[in-house]
Amino acid sequence: MINFISIFLISISILLVILYVKKSGLIIEHTQNDPRKIHDKEVTRIGGFIFTSLLYYLLINSFEKFNFPELDINTIIIYSFIIFSIGFYEDITNSLSYKIRVFLLIITIFIFVVSNNFHVYDFDHKIIDLFINSSMYLTLFFSILSIFLLVNGFNIIDGLNGLAIGISIIILLNISYLSFNSNDFIFLLSTSLLIPSLLLFAINFCFGEILLGDGGSYFLGFLISTLCIVSSQYNIIHSLHIACIVFYPAFEIFFTFLRRITIDKSSPFLPDEKHLHLMFFTLIKNFNIINEKSNTFKNSASSFIILFIFTIINLFMLIFRESINFSLVFILLIFLYLVMYFFIRKLFISVNK
Repeated sequence: MINFISIFLISISILLVILYVKKSGLIIEHTQNDPRKIHDKEVTRIGGFIFTSLLYYLLINSFEKFNFPELDINTIIIYSFIIFSIGFYEDITNSLSYKIRVFLLIITIFIFVVSNNFHVYDFDHKIIDLFINSSMYLTLFFSILSIFLLVNGFNIIDGLNGLAIGISIIILLNISYLSFNSNDFIFLLSTSLLIPSLLLFAINFCFGEILLGDGGSYFLGFLISTLCIVSSQYNIIHSLHIACIVFYPAFEIFFTFLRRITIDKSSPFLPDEKHLHLMFFTLIKNFNIINEKSNTFKNSASSFIILFIFTIINLFMLIFRESINFSLVFILLIFLYLVMYFFIRKLFISVNK
């Protein structure tokens, strides 16, 4: 409890500093004239700095007693902040291209996985287990890919007020609940991460001026992916259940890559407005579904609807986790996503003609 109170107080202090920086105009991004941005006011992308409150655990070495035989817990936190620094540098300088960031992310994740033998072995599926574990290189590739997809997935969905942070909170609540009385480290870290996430969500969702930024989304993606892998490997949460919990950010980046190559015939590295959440916001805005002039309100309302759907799905999986087939659930989630995507895309194209 003392640790949670300390994290809360440190997070509040950091948030006040971020608000001061925003008010002072020191690190401001003007988005009003950028067609790819959907905010109608000046914003700052340094909201992810609030997660530096977790450095508190490194200072007091609180995780020493929780270390697993093959993994130093402090190593996970240190690599999380290395990943964070890649995105945060871009947040404050706007000078790091996406290709360079992808390269740095892959190299960092590769070093982390190899140096810590942080491999995914168990998928709770005989055929997948047999295929992935047939080669050390396949296991290595899939482990790196899993982390990379989530790191970039959270960055991709960080377009609406509170969306990426809200999805993170729902995932972390799942992990905290399922690890309670099962693994002290996973429960402590996931619950600690919830504290700054909830504080930033409240500010980001209500006002839309303090954004998570690349640093924050990379940090959340990396730490959540490692928590998920550890939870799976120690049989705290079934692998396929985890795949369903993190489905949205992971599948969003995977589908975006395929869509740009096969459907849009464009570079997979070039940004566009054809993400599910951005097209949904455009429909909300142009069809005047919500009778409110402010883009900030419509932005947050769009995010709320997506988060509500995500919450209902996760509650269903949590309540019936002992009896449902997660392989089938995963297939149904893909089907649901594709139906929603192409329906909204059709409306989006008609609106923009």
